[in-house]
Amino acid sequence: PTPTPPPRPATGAAAAPTPIEARHLVISGGGGAFLHATHMFSGFDKIGTSGAAHVPYKWQGAYPSFATTRDIAFQNIFQFRKKNWRFDILGGVTYFLFVASLLPLCPAHLEPVFAAGTASEHVRAVLWVLAGMWQRLFLEARLSLLVVALILPISFAFVGGNGSFGSGKRFAFGLAHLVTHLWTAFILVLVLEIAIETCVRYELLGTAGFHSLYQQYRLNEEKHFPDPNNIRGWVEDVSFGFYPAVVKWFMTIFDVPDSMAVMRKEICSAGFGAVSRPYTVFYYATVFAYYWILATPLVSFLFGVYLYICANWLNISFDEAYSSLRCAHYKSFLRFHINKKGDLDMYCIGVDQTPRKWERDRRWQGVEQTVAQGPSRSRRRHSVSAVPSHTLRTPSKWIPAPGEDCKFRVVDHLHISKDEFNEEARKLNELIEVASIPTLATAAGTSRRRRSAGGAAAAAAAAAAAAASAGAPSQAGAGAAAASAGWRDDERSAPAATRKQAAPRDARRKTPTRRSKTPTRAASRRSATRKPAASAESGSDDEPTPRPRGRTRARNSALRS
Repeated sequence: PTPTPPPRPATGAAAAPTPIEARHLVISGGGGAFLHATHMFSGFDKIGTSGAAHVPYKWQGAYPSFATTRDIAFQNIFQFRKKNWRFDILGGVTYFLFVASLLPLCPAHLEPVFAAGTASEHVRAVLWVLAGMWQRLFLEARLSLLVVALILPISFAFVGGNGSFGSGKRFAFGLAHLVTHLWTAFILVLVLEIAIETCVRYELLGTAGFHSLYQQYRLNEEKHFPDPNNIRGWVEDVSFGFYPAVVKWFMTIFDVPDSMAVMRKEICSAGFGAVSRPYTVFYYATVFAYYWILATPLVSFLFGVYLYICANWLNISFDEAYSSLRCAHYKSFLRFHINKKGDLDMYCIGVDQTPRKWERDRRWQGVEQTVAQGPSRSRRRHSVSAVPSHTLRTPSKWIPAPGEDCKFRVVDHLHISKDEFNEEARKLNELIEVASIPTLATAAGTSRRRRSAGGAAAAAAAAAAAAASAGAPSQAGAGAAAASAGWRDDERSAPAATRKQAAPRDARRKTPTRRSKTPTRAASRRSATRKPAASAESGSDDEPTPRPRGRTRARNSALRS
């Protein structure tokens, strides 16, 4: 764009600062820890402050390209869990807390699903059971409802915003994100409970009661490994029953589905009050083990889809979407060159693939020294160069290992001629002069008025002193008093800092305090010493002639003005 000079302000008014738009806009941030999006500038055609006219710009290039960053954001859908495997812990625990208060889904809750005959009836029955789970969440569940209330503001705050994505849209999008996860958590627990209930109805689980696997083991042991000498009984007596108890509980742990089915049946028939607390904890632990396996792939998948929609569709949450991928490639930096003609060239150097393995450069001539860094408790020592790296011929201590692909290429070039730069500088100076001349003129006029007032006061004071020495009427003295009063009025209206700088020295001089009429011994001695000279000048020995200090002060004040 071509900058235009601002309108001239009214006479006496202060000039408002005018924004000066740049001709070229360059954003260079290609050296960070992870790749950031460039397609966020795809609609970049206006820039400016609010309330000011927007100046259009034409996009010339970006590295990496818009299509490349969009494709990288798409990787969140399938690679989010692979690169953020620790998220499974948080996601699985949160999903289980969403449904913990709804467990177990007893046969009475699942009866509509098993009573349905056709596929459409099954779908309606599943939706009816899910609606019942939503009702129980808000009317009966306590822990799950508390967790939902805590996650709701977090999901709202996690949604990034921009100029077109206000608070209302952020709240709606965060709420939709949370509701999607709740629906998924409810569907997963429904699938798990239907599978357990199906095995129970077909007598595959929960038929022999607790420790059914151990009982089956004892039957097979007695059948295939007879013990005529009762050695197993002797071991049991010697270990005080510890050996069979350990085997029993280990098999109970490995037989999680049957134990879960037995405890589920007891809780549904008599309630949680009929089951001891350790058994209740064991039941929730067994359900969590299977539910976590079902939930973690889906929660990571949904969160990856959420980041993809934010980055590619809504143009928000770019930091979250690209930091999750931790893409270390597509680094870039700028280099500027001024040739002999004075023209400026800007080169953008890009690296598509950055090395992952490095080795020490043998040509590096730096001197290492060991320094300590960090707090005293966790201080670590490492070697650094004892001389500045830019003074070395090979400033980098490390080079890519053999086999690592590291190719540099020029991805963009900008040329600015010296004539174009001079033209821009001339227009910029014109803008600065137009904006600053009225202010300078106003300040100069104020300064001249104050100096004229000070000069008039000095001249009037000199005239008053001359009239007093000649014995004339004190008309000039009245003029001097009026001029001084006018200057003081101007002084009072000015700021304190201006008054201190512009006031003459006589006006700033403090009025001497009234001294005692009784002269001291030193003052009497000084006056006796000055009397002969004063008497010789005036021709009288009785009264000394006063020193003409007013005329000298007036003259000095006039010179200063």
